Amino acid sequence: MNCQECESLFDDMIDWHMKEPMRQRMELHLSRCETCRGKLEHRKRSHALMFRALNHADGILHLPKDFADRLVAECRRPPKRSLFPSLPRWALIAASLVILAGFVFAATVVIDAVTTATDDGGHGATALPDTFEASSAESSGR
Repeated sequence: MNCQECESLFDDMIDWHMKEPMRQRMELHLSRCETCRGKLEHRKRSHALMFRALNHADGILHLPKDFADRLVAECRRPPKRSLFPSLPRWALIAASLVILAGFVFAATVVIDAVTTATDDGGHGATALPDTFEASSAESSGR
């Protein structure tokens, strides 16, 4: 088995979708090839990160049940034409997850702000400090 063939099977190995004879061939190659071992470990970490992010996002955004399966299928599909051909596919996926995490964070901040405003009778997030209101009244000549 060469490196290119080994790399093309990383996802199948990670997801346990590989027959035993092929797994043995791949493990033999990995035992001899430090480069492929490193790339496989990196891919495993990327998968773990993606699924942790999806689990966290699902708790907040209530994603459809088949979202993770569709995302994995989309990641496995060969790209038609990339807008960023110099970046590896995993980098684009990682960037997408960072953007998703940003949206989740922003949604959390907005929800907290709305909750605080509602709990304070509408004065929590938008209320001005008393010192600002007093100095504004003095400067306007009241």
